[in-house]
Amino acid sequence: MLAGWVPPARLDPGLAVVVSLNPGAAGGLLTGWGPLLGAASLVGAGVLLVLGSSPTSPRHGLAVGLVAGGALANGLDRLRLGGVVDWLVLGDRLALNLADLALVVGVLLGVAAGWPGGTTRRERRG
Repeated sequence: MLAGWVPPARLDPGLAVVVSLNPGAAGGLLTGWGPLLGAASLVGAGVLLVLGSSPTSPRHGLAVGLVAGGALANGLDRLRLGGVVDWLVLGDRLALNLADLALVVGVLLGVAAGWPGGTTRRERRG
């Protein structure tokens, strides 16, 4: 994305494509901590893959894969580039990338899979 940078493009009033390097965490917090955040992301993804290696349902497995994949992608960007490449801007402030979306969807799916009554009848039968 950085090498193929394109000028900012507003797709609609609440959505734009703007390529930028975020050297911190969400919202620019912890700027300058890229390598430490990257290492923590990789360790966290590894722990998640080990602990979540026997999913209790297909949704649980998908959730673990999305969160681990998002953490790995962002962690590698932070170690390699010193930050993550954000390119999608929602509203005026929220910049993110596909790894961020995978993390959010994975967490929501994981919560839904573990919520009482959150399994389908087919999943309960095993």
